[in-house]
Amino acid sequence: MAAILVSNLCSSMLLLISLFFVGYSTTDLSTDGMALLAVKSGLLGDSSSLNWSYANNISTTTSLVCSWTGVTCGSLHRRVTALDLSGMGFVGSLSPEIGNLTFLISLDMSRNNFNGNLPREWSRLRRLKHLDLGVNNLTGEIPQWIGFLNELLILRLSNNSFSGFLPYSISNASKLERLALQFNEMLGAIPTSVFNLSNLVLLNLAFNNFAGTLPSHLCSGIPNIEYFRLENNNLEGEIPSNISSCTKLQVIILSTNKFNGSIPSDMSSPLSQLKEIWLAENRLAGEIPKSLGGWKTLEVFNIASNNISGSIPSGLSNLTNLYELMLPFNKITGIRDCFDSQIFK
Repeated sequence: MAAILVSNLCSSMLLLISLFFVGYSTTDLSTDGMALLAVKSGLLGDSSSLNWSYANNISTTTSLVCSWTGVTCGSLHRRVTALDLSGMGFVGSLSPEIGNLTFLISLDMSRNNFNGNLPREWSRLRRLKHLDLGVNNLTGEIPQWIGFLNELLILRLSNNSFSGFLPYSISNASKLERLALQFNEMLGAIPTSVFNLSNLVLLNLAFNNFAGTLPSHLCSGIPNIEYFRLENNNLEGEIPSNISSCTKLQVIILSTNKFNGSIPSDMSSPLSQLKEIWLAENRLAGEIPKSLGGWKTLEVFNIASNNISGSIPSGLSNLTNLYELMLPFNKITGIRDCFDSQIFK
């Protein structure tokens, strides 16, 4: 009996060892090649632009993978590190097989006609830094696992039909520098954790159905923000008064929401790079801040269709870079006198 147990144990160990070496032996460039061929087989439409094939025996032509269209291999491990299928007019669902390209750093499948959901298998792409799926027909919710791609620097899912809530797990992608989700069907409150992604340079959530308010600590959580776009949503409440703490801010677009209160008065000297302010079609009241004249780099100032009153600050004449000033549908006085004066001459 003991001999049988020992024999079975040895057999099990040999099986585990063999499975280990099989798994190990297949996680190389040939694995990537087979994954790419599976991706190609699932594409609808004309895939003739892809020269993905093995001419002879797979063992002798593995290196061909690195010369395939849209494929880049790393010099160290000789694995596929970048895949660019952008703008090729492909149709169909996103292939789960891409999840086997575990050395991927950059994946760009934008400007095609892919549909369906994001495959769960993609959660294995833990080295991914750049994911661009913009301008497709993707649907469903953005999955929780997207936040566990901890190396992500750029996430672009814009111009699709994603719906549901933005997952709170997005805060785990703490290295994110660019988050672009504009032109989707997202709803609910924007997770406060988004405003703690301290490396964010660009945040674009425009043209969705996000609701709720902006956190009062906005700029303390995203101090490096340069482009801040939340237009055409259902956001409300006041614009955070500490906006001047976003010292690198260049463009802020909050138009077509339900913001109330006044324009923050301290948006002056600290914002030395500010170029565009778009606050049109909200419910803002009060007057134009007198500090407006301190925004030396300002090129666009659009506050049309609010309840702004008072007169135009005389400091406007200091804005030598200003080329678009939109004030209509407010209660501002002296606009004609302003344009007849030296301010605009």
